[in-house]
Amino acid sequence: MENDIYLSIIIPCYDVPLPLLETCVQRLSFLQKLLTYEVWIIDDGSKKDDVSTWAMEQNDPHLHVVRQHNTGPGGARNTGIDNSRGKYITFVDADDFLQEKPYLQILHTLIQHEPDILCHGTKKYYEGSATAYMATHDIRPTCWSYIIRRSVLGNLRFTPYICHEDEEFCTMINLLKANMICMPVSGYHYRYRPYSLIHNPRKDAVEKRHNDFMTVLLRFKSIHGTEEMERALERRRNIMVLCYIIILMKETINLNDLTRLLCNLQKEELYPLPKRDYGTRYRILQKLLATKASIICLSPFVKLYYRFVAR
Repeated sequence: MENDIYLSIIIPCYDVPLPLLETCVQRLSFLQKLLTYEVWIIDDGSKKDDVSTWAMEQNDPHLHVVRQHNTGPGGARNTGIDNSRGKYITFVDADDFLQEKPYLQILHTLIQHEPDILCHGTKKYYEGSATAYMATHDIRPTCWSYIIRRSVLGNLRFTPYICHEDEEFCTMINLLKANMICMPVSGYHYRYRPYSLIHNPRKDAVEKRHNDFMTVLLRFKSIHGTEEMERALERRRNIMVLCYIIILMKETINLNDLTRLLCNLQKEELYPLPKRDYGTRYRILQKLLATKASIICLSPFVKLYYRFVAR
């Protein structure tokens, strides 16, 4: 290989069926065509201690396993970051996998330009300041969309024990003083699993997701910086509130709960959404969601849409 790229792939794992994890790891072997890599599987307190045994049977020098008490995917990824040695770091969930052809294209760009951050799966190609990008574009809110230079990441870590840790981490990535390349290519295959952490329909799981989303939004309110950073955070916060309201309409069981959660947003001055030029989608939804009454009226239709169309 004629490059010095060393990529660390971090895979958080909690009670994921071994066949899915095996597919995830085996589909990484194409990486050796272009660069040096290592894989860190963090078993985040699975009920069965079978990941370590399985990994030893693979006899793969790229593969490392750490088993720990459950801290959520954010805490597991932190353990992976702290143990890894690569020049660049990225993330893959244990039930997903990378697609060889498009991901090789992504890696060619990484090797050629060596940006501080490479984000894939965006709508347009972009090269420049990460913060300037977030001030004018909707960012990718999933950590597996990013390949990050370790020296730029510094002490930035995920918040453990919460859901929606990706939204917070990805926002903070885009606030780093870093040059970023965004590519309209995605090499990531996402599997929808109805009882995964982010889709579990149990009432307690839904409530935790709602509370954690609100926690992340409030953290962003307390961050202050340059004018560009403030502008980027305002845009990101408003887009997240929009997404949060849609999630509430989709998942909230009764109208009393929905009203209460909207009042919480209003109390924190996060709702109603301000008029901003964030694109056609935002403008239309901002008008539709201008009042609690309109949200309550739309809520049944949103539930039906996600039940029968958007699966």
